Amino acid sequence: MAQEEYIGLAPRGGQLEWAALRRRPGRAEPNRDGSLAVVGPPPDWRATLSQLKPPLAGPCVLGLPSEQVLLRVVELPSTDLTELEGMVPLQLDKISPFPVEQLAVGFEWLAGTEQKSRVLVVAVRREILDGWQAALEQGALALERVDIQGLAWWRLLRARPAPDSDQQLYLIHDGQDTELIVVRQQVPVVFRSLG
Repeated sequence: MAQEEYIGLAPRGGQLEWAALRRRPGRAEPNRDGSLAVVGPPPDWRATLSQLKPPLAGPCVLGLPSEQVLLRVVELPSTDLTELEGMVPLQLDKISPFPVEQLAVGFEWLAGTEQKSRVLVVAVRREILDGWQAALEQGALALERVDIQGLAWWRLLRARPAPDSDQQLYLIHDGQDTELIVVRQQVPVVFRSLG
């Protein structure tokens, strides 16, 4: 029976945290995890990853710290995903301190009505992603997805029973980073990294 690891990477402060899940038919289970001291500054992801023996291999998800990305919740006048993909860069051009051409852009749909959508617009400088891509290509890791640590916190929070109040403020401090998420009627309206 073939088994494959699926790798998660999360840079946090001076550490690169990692976890490997072993995928088996119909399930995934934790296999191994740990952390590596980041080589640098500036961070040398290739040298950092080379510390791990045996090396990590397989498809991988990178969870970037929220402080490295631009996060904004916006309302857009469409519910069509194709239209939203075209609208997001236009919105980003209004709020980003960097030219859109220097950014990798994405969005997460949060809520909608028949005529509009609330989305989390996410942008990261391409040079950050290019550095990761170069480091991963030197090893046996294939970057399949980039995620944001603040968004991962929101996925955990929304899985909990809904609170009685229509508004919540979540201040999450995990020992290194602090995230702020403001929610109205069970939909986020603000994501911020407080460093």
